[in-house]
Amino acid sequence: MQSQRYIRREMEGSVEAGPHDIENPYVVLENSLIEEVGRLSPISNSRCIYRVPNRLRHVSEDVYTPRVISIGPLHHGREALKAMEEHKKRYLQYFDDGILEIPKFVAHDATEFVLKNLVAFEQCTGLGNYLSDYVILMDQLVDTSKDAELLVKYKIIVNMLGGGNNELSDMINRLSNGVSQQNEFYFGTLLVDLNKFCSSTWHKRMANLRQNYFNTPWATISFFAAVLLLILTMIQTICSIISLT
Repeated sequence: MQSQRYIRREMEGSVEAGPHDIENPYVVLENSLIEEVGRLSPISNSRCIYRVPNRLRHVSEDVYTPRVISIGPLHHGREALKAMEEHKKRYLQYFDDGILEIPKFVAHDATEFVLKNLVAFEQCTGLGNYLSDYVILMDQLVDTSKDAELLVKYKIIVNMLGGGNNELSDMINRLSNGVSQQNEFYFGTLLVDLNKFCSSTWHKRMANLRQNYFNTPWATISFFAAVLLLILTMIQTICSIISLT
């Protein structure tokens, strides 16, 4: 009995002393990883897409080739990936080089009634503000009947209302009445990019040039013909001066 008590005391003492005598091996590994992470170069704030190294692609190129959706410009435009483009455009977040892609919107007599009820349901449930942000964005894009006419011209909106573009613009402006933004505006970054693009002096001059001088094919042909005539006149003048000297 005494020997059993002695062995038990020895075992209990070794268990109690264990955590103090043996250093935790994971602490060393954790400190090493923290030091290595701290020495890494900072990540760039600019958006980028990394290419897969060629030595990996050559092993099995099919593994690194997208089959459903294209990310970035690397595989954009492939016929096999166009089925997913419609779903990407639903978010209205594509704005590149002054081009905003918006899914087609059909406006008919029941459109205002349906959208207002959906927005009211969304505001009451608090499940999100996707549709609310959408009607606010459309209200920002359409202020007058000329804005509505432009969207109809490029087939972004199919106007089936009896009152024409005036009724269409009024209907779009009424959709956001009483709508409150409960969370961060989903299209905030998009509006900032649009306003920045439109406020650029260069873009204003280019838009004025296209609208006033290149608005028709004949105007474009006349412009280049005038430029060509001016160049030929300058060449003839230079040749005349050279012949006289």
